[in-house]
Amino acid sequence: MARKRLSVTFQTLVLLLSLLCFVFLFSYPTSYHFEPSFGPLSQSDFNTTLSEDTPIFRHNATYEVIWMEVGSLHTNDTPVKLSILGENGILLNVTNVMSVSGFSMIAARGESGDFWLQVERLHADASVNITLRFWGTIPPPMVAIVAYPWFLVVFSIPAFLYSFYNLGKMALIGPTRKAQWKFGRGPVSIILLLILGAACFAPYVQGHMYGYFSPMYTQQVSYESYSLALNESSPSYPIQFTDVYPEAVYGTTVRIYNFSISDYPISVRAPDISEENLTLGRAEDEQSWWLSLAVQINSSFTLTFQRVDTDSELGFSVEAKYGIYVVRYDPFVPNLLALIGCSFCLIAISLGLRLDWNYKRESQRGDVSDPVPIR
Repeated sequence: MARKRLSVTFQTLVLLLSLLCFVFLFSYPTSYHFEPSFGPLSQSDFNTTLSEDTPIFRHNATYEVIWMEVGSLHTNDTPVKLSILGENGILLNVTNVMSVSGFSMIAARGESGDFWLQVERLHADASVNITLRFWGTIPPPMVAIVAYPWFLVVFSIPAFLYSFYNLGKMALIGPTRKAQWKFGRGPVSIILLLILGAACFAPYVQGHMYGYFSPMYTQQVSYESYSLALNESSPSYPIQFTDVYPEAVYGTTVRIYNFSISDYPISVRAPDISEENLTLGRAEDEQSWWLSLAVQINSSFTLTFQRVDTDSELGFSVEAKYGIYVVRYDPFVPNLLALIGCSFCLIAISLGLRLDWNYKRESQRGDVSDPVPIR
């Protein structure tokens, strides 16, 4: 009567599955690191009417607001004065403004103290609609501890010990006394091939678990500086901004900042996106505010600075940002290793199938050669 034997192919598959579980468990992200970021905290829309009884509209920013952005402003074609003030004085001062659209004005809080927006009536009653965005430090998200897949641990450890023990036992004892395994085609080779194959999968699995091969949004930045002289012979100076980055995912964001103005007032106009002129008045800190504009992909706009009542020398800086998607790590080598690992595993499974087939054929030959007992 033939002795019952465990299937080599079955043990090979169990060992392979347990090793792949180990690779997954070792690559599984058990902790996440979040840091505070800077960004928009909230947005508010205000509608108010400025009259002789209430000539001023004021909105105080909360203590966590670091930047205040005037996203848009519209009146009933009546000019008003817009200011952002801090404890040390005027941070942004725009007079005779009736509309702000297509771009925004931002002012930064000082080191401490109050921080508020103020809109004033000038010559007539005005209905004002204004959108404000408030920027500050965003705390890291409260993330619960990620549940670790313990059920895989419970499965993989017993499965690994079970299959490893049985394959090792087969390598030492052999299926029968007549047929001993050769090392190159036996269970030891299967074990080594599966361990190497699973190890080759590790970079591929870890790269996908941590998102190393996913394109990451990356911001590119360029800077330019300008110095202008506005006088009677050249009362205006247009500057054209163009999105020249065809690979950009989004349009370019332009920040015009670090102003140095010798004499006020001066006029700023963006005819491509707004017909309104902004008349800039004197501020206590010229570097506490800036203009922000978004240029759509493959488009441009012109910003024109104009002399109003007196000659003025003007200097400012321009920061242009655009974003592209960049792959952090090239997946070619991990993919190649995974392909090699897959080949190792297939060879190990084919060896298991061949060994089972050889033993089955040998057992059938042994049954035929056995004499029939006489009763």
